[in-house]
Amino acid sequence: MITSQICQSALPDEILKAVVAQLDDKDSDVREAAVNILCRQSALPDEVLKAVAARVADEDSDVREATVNILCRQSALPDEILKAIAARVGDNNSDVKRAAIKILGSQSALPDEILKAVVAQLDDKDSDVRDAAINILCRQSALPDEILKAIAARLDVKDLDVIGFAVKILVHQSALPDEILRAVMAWVEDEDLVFRRAAKTYCSQSAMQDEFLKAVAALVEDNDAERVDEINAAARWVAAGVLCCQPALPNEVLKAVVAWVADEDSDVRRAAIKILGSQSALPDKILKAVAARVGDNNSDVRRAAIKILGSQSALPDEVLKAVAAQVADEDSDIRDAAVNILCRQSALPDKVLKAVAAQLDDKDSDVRDAAVNILCRQSALPNEVLKAVAARVENEDSDIREAAVDVLGRQLTLADEILKAVAARVEDKDSAVRWAAVDVLGSQSALADEVLKVVAARLDDKRSDVREIAVYILGRQSALPDEILKAMAVRVEDNASGLRWAAIKILDHQSALPDEILKAVVVPLDDKDLDVRRAAVKVLCRQSALSDEILKAVALLLESKRASDLAELVLRNHREFYSTLFSGRFIKLLYNILLRRSFEEQLSWYIEEGMSCVSMPDGVRKSHTGDQQKFIDMVIEARPVAISLMDDGVCNSR
Repeated sequence: MITSQICQSALPDEILKAVVAQLDDKDSDVREAAVNILCRQSALPDEVLKAVAARVADEDSDVREATVNILCRQSALPDEILKAIAARVGDNNSDVKRAAIKILGSQSALPDEILKAVVAQLDDKDSDVRDAAINILCRQSALPDEILKAIAARLDVKDLDVIGFAVKILVHQSALPDEILRAVMAWVEDEDLVFRRAAKTYCSQSAMQDEFLKAVAALVEDNDAERVDEINAAARWVAAGVLCCQPALPNEVLKAVVAWVADEDSDVRRAAIKILGSQSALPDKILKAVAARVGDNNSDVRRAAIKILGSQSALPDEVLKAVAAQVADEDSDIRDAAVNILCRQSALPDKVLKAVAAQLDDKDSDVRDAAVNILCRQSALPNEVLKAVAARVENEDSDIREAAVDVLGRQLTLADEILKAVAARVEDKDSAVRWAAVDVLGSQSALADEVLKVVAARLDDKRSDVREIAVYILGRQSALPDEILKAMAVRVEDNASGLRWAAIKILDHQSALPDEILKAVVVPLDDKDLDVRRAAVKVLCRQSALSDEILKAVALLLESKRASDLAELVLRNHREFYSTLFSGRFIKLLYNILLRRSFEEQLSWYIEEGMSCVSMPDGVRKSHTGDQQKFIDMVIEARPVAISLMDDGVCNSR
């Protein structure tokens, strides 16, 4: 009895021989048990393997299956055993053939004699056997010529399956004999679709020799009238497909393909686009030849040429110049393709940029937009191009002016001469141009005085929107000259509240303001627009020191219902002057202001040691009362009737 212990252990040769002897037993169960025992052994001697190989044709399927498992686990079977297995490849029993093929398929290398036997199974009726044979042959990277010819002999059979497996095997070969390659090339122009497809399949997966690529290329431009048109066109298209699949075509073939770009036949033109577009990097000579077609009278040819150039990541200057000319093409598809090509170039040469800039004058808005799009993609335009663009800023056509200003607005730094021209557009009749000019000037961190003067001159414009634009531009400058500041001070009293507010905001951005300007800012403290009043307070509160003349002017605004609270905020920052206000005419005014404020912040007003003390969140402000009784009388007079004076003589606002 065979036990599991025997199955799992490494058996000595004497035991193995005894087990092998059971392979011939009449009882299939005994044979199967013997095979299973051998299957558990990691390594078997050749003599044992021979005996096992004989079981490939066993009538019992379980025995055959176990036999296949044993032999498939052997990485390299001896030739004698392989021949014995190969002899079973032609067995009448399909199960036996299948088992033999499976064993041969497990071997990494097979001798020629064995391969011949495998080739014979390519015609087997059983698809599993055929597939196994194909897989075995496909795994051989270099089949001998005799075997390849045997496979090629099947290429004349107009059966898609037969041709399919033949091609599948040939594709895996590192090199094919010329005789077979010629046969494959002949398929390209075969009348039968099966052969044409087979040719395309093979060529798409193999690197073809130059000689055959030239022959294929010749088929694309073959216009033999005697041939059936449909077959001729199909052959050309298959040939084109073959060339497309080649990673690198020889220059001679590429030259031939370039000529097809202008072919009358649209299929040939499409083939050219497809082939040249599939090449990752075309030589400059080829690119120039394609570029020569960009200006063709036929729009289809131009479109084909542009499409090919668009597939290339880098183009020489001469080619780019030809592409730039197509930015003005009447065909929108060609224009778009040209724009896309140029926009993909990070740095275009000056000649190309000049050619593009010339399109800003075009009457067609699409062309102008295309030119703007290209120029705007360039991080830095040369001065000569910028001057050319700036010259269009004064064009009679507002659309051209707008396009020019748009381009300039994308540049980080512009020369003063150009900025001056742009500044003149601030008063343009067309609002789009005006705002485009704003974008340009507003993007510049520092504008020259001469440019600022041009902008400031617009502060007197009759149109409020022009004045607003001027204020906006000036507001972005951190240090304005006195002349400009004076002009801004005048705008503080503009009829438009938005302008008044903007003018004050501009002054607020300046680090230091002269008294003349600050006097002008005092007036808006009483402005009817709250935003304007607040803006003025901010300017005055930011000044570390205000002259007495200005402080007195602010103090007068304590009498204004609108300005009183804001004026007090400005004055309290100047303690010495503020203290002088707690006498005479201003006591009543301050009392009412502080009383209102006491409901919003902690405030108290009292007399201590003959001093008037106003306690605020930021400290106590003290001043001499002079005649204390007179001071108290003035406070009492200022105090609302409903509020009584405290008995201890201390005057409080709450």
